[in-house]
Amino acid sequence: MSFTLFGHGDPDRVRTGVVSANYFDLFGIQPLIGRTLLPDDEKLGAPAVLLLSYEYWKTIWLRP
Repeated sequence: MSFTLFGHGDPDRVRTGVVSANYFDLFGIQPLIGRTLLPDDEKLGAPAVLLLSYEYWKTIWLRP
């Protein structure tokens, strides 16, 4: 899948994947900043949640 991110300069097309709320817990992974997915994120009508890789965040969101 791909997704277009808006709000930080030009729109940016990114590759994405869909996982369940317990995906990161299963592997014992915690984010450096922010949070992982919650069960409420899977509910019908819940706002979309996106977790960024460190590489993406570092190169795109930290650019001047």
